[in-house]
Amino acid sequence: MAIGLINAMNSLSGNVDQKYRTKPFGSIIKTVVECKSSDTFVSNSVTETSILSFVFSPDGAVGSVGQNKTTIFGFLYLWCYGVNDSSTGKDSRKQFTCSITGDDITNISFGPSQAIGNYNYGTGGIKTGYLSTILIPECTLDGSGHASISMDFKIRNENANANEAFEVFGDGTTKESHCRIFEVLQY
Repeated sequence: MAIGLINAMNSLSGNVDQKYRTKPFGSIIKTVVECKSSDTFVSNSVTETSILSFVFSPDGAVGSVGQNKTTIFGFLYLWCYGVNDSSTGKDSRKQFTCSITGDDITNISFGPSQAIGNYNYGTGGIKTGYLSTILIPECTLDGSGHASISMDFKIRNENANANEAFEVFGDGTTKESHCRIFEVLQY
């Protein structure tokens, strides 16, 4: 009887991709972890520096109306420090930016100025370490396909000064900076 019920339910689901017939909507259908492979150190520069960049290839489940219906969520686990070790400058704040682009999503770019770091009101300089989890804005496949999605995370110093720097740690494992992406089945 159970097999007959499953067959009946499968026939009712029509054009839903076979791979996802037994998964309820809201299920995580793909998880990917991208690890930063090595440390990045930048000083005396205000150039945006990519700290982690990768391409995610969504599965793009075919929904009951024949369209790709998945949403991509993610978390960036960032282990870094910012420094200004001079009495001539007090600012160890850093600008963080993120861009998420792809042919089948609405492109996203975000990054408030001075998002990471501290301001030193004294004159001795400052060095602050961070272990942060940053929620990446969600993006949903627009229904036209499931092309690859590029993600790029960047940091830059606020000032060009030999004593102003940042370092982002990566060793190719989840012990240091990495990004965890989830693809969730929609209807």
